[in-house]
Amino acid sequence: MTPTGAAGPLGQTVYDRGVSGFSTRAIRAASTPPRVDEVPTAVPIYQSATFQAADAETLADVIGFRRPGFSYSRLGNPTVEAAAAAVAEIEGAEAGYGFASGMAAIFTTLTALVEAGDRIVASRALYGSTQAVLGTGLPRFGVEVAFVDPTDLAAVEAALAERPTRVFYVETIANPTTIVADVPRLVEIAHRAGAIAVVDNTFASPYVFRPLEHGADLVVESATKWLAGHSDVLAGFVAGGRTLIEAIRDRQIETGGTLAPFSAFLVLRGIETLAVRMERHAATARALAAWLEGQDGVARVFYP
Repeated sequence: MTPTGAAGPLGQTVYDRGVSGFSTRAIRAASTPPRVDEVPTAVPIYQSATFQAADAETLADVIGFRRPGFSYSRLGNPTVEAAAAAVAEIEGAEAGYGFASGMAAIFTTLTALVEAGDRIVASRALYGSTQAVLGTGLPRFGVEVAFVDPTDLAAVEAALAERPTRVFYVETIANPTTIVADVPRLVEIAHRAGAIAVVDNTFASPYVFRPLEHGADLVVESATKWLAGHSDVLAGFVAGGRTLIEAIRDRQIETGGTLAPFSAFLVLRGIETLAVRMERHAATARALAAWLEGQDGVARVFYP
């Protein structure tokens, strides 16, 4: 296949029609991106599984994370990286990473931090699927998990002191019981015990609370909820220090919970309106809680 050297109307290389067969020309024509010199005001959707490399050495360096770039979207994708960088920015983190769902983020984060023989102390007030991972999933692989009331600081301290603990796990506002954790105090207790503090901040969102600013090592978010905000995408993120995030990235590559580029784009769209939506969510919830308190048959209203 010999290129003529001339550029097409969108900047593509035009191939010699006398040398290339129709199928080859059709594939080339349909897979050559347009030249864009202007910076877009929205992050493009890089809906591509693979990316070209100049040569085999460059490809090897990109795959091995020895140089920046993209090769295969399970290893990294521009739209997904843009969404992860946006989450890291609003969380106040060095780095972030995206996953196919909130549970993918939670499971991958935990399995990147522990191995057989390690111990986790976790809040008893957790999302059901997270409880399942901690209660039955990880123990099958030799990880000990102890559950504790997150509002009983003395009990948390005692559980962490009982034996060496690798991870302390808690939700800022528990899903669905809305129990509110004293994250700064809990993180302080966890760190005194030598544990890594991981906080699921989904119900608060980084608009309301940013665990990393209060000492947490890692924060996980189910972007399916407030970050994306439109009930049309599954996504999850973890943010924190670069070294920990790189270890979690490596585990995600092994397990394959890859966030799709279009899903990442939808999360970016949602983040732009997060502040406005959270203000309205809070105002509506407060009004609803006050109304419910005055209704016959309502014994108690749980509203943080």
